[in-house]
Amino acid sequence: MHFLCVGEYATARAASAAGTIMTLSSWATSSIEEIVSTGPGIRFLQLYLLKDRNMVTHLVRRAEKAGFKAILLTADSPVIGRREADIKNRLTIIAKFHLN
Repeated sequence: MHFLCVGEYATARAASAAGTIMTLSSWATSSIEEIVSTGPGIRFLQLYLLKDRNMVTHLVRRAEKAGFKAILLTADSPVIGRREADIKNRLTIIAKFHLN
């Protein structure tokens, strides 16, 4: 397990123990299946609309298969803004990526 996933795993376990909802981001570092492997729980998938509609469909189907109860659609980021800190720190984004 990558060290960045630890927080998502802990969040999933804590939400389950508290009997509350865990929402997994479509940009999470853990896959839908990895979160489900942490144990039982009520889970939602927060989903950004992507240009690749096949990817969106794939994510929704995986969430449904994994027992997620809802899709939370995020539509507030149609264009990424000018992020001064990212420019200063020379952050680069991989042109093509694959969601788990």
